[in-house]
Amino acid sequence: MGLFKKRHHNVPKNTLSQQINAFINICQRKLADYLNVKTRRLSNITLLLGLIIFCALFGSYLLYLLMSAFGAFN
Repeated sequence: MGLFKKRHHNVPKNTLSQQINAFINICQRKLADYLNVKTRRLSNITLLLGLIIFCALFGSYLLYLLMSAFGAFN
């Protein structure tokens, strides 16, 4: 039938998808380095407190969305 034939040719090494992947990895590394520099001066307690506030804020918003979806505020 030939619907799922195996391809016997080699894919070039520098395809567009690999170039895009390399570009995204470079951007991620630059952003990670920048954020590490910015958070280096913060203490562990400050980072933990920020994480707790972030989780509480978005967790409460998620609960609000779920409750409003099921008609709890009607």
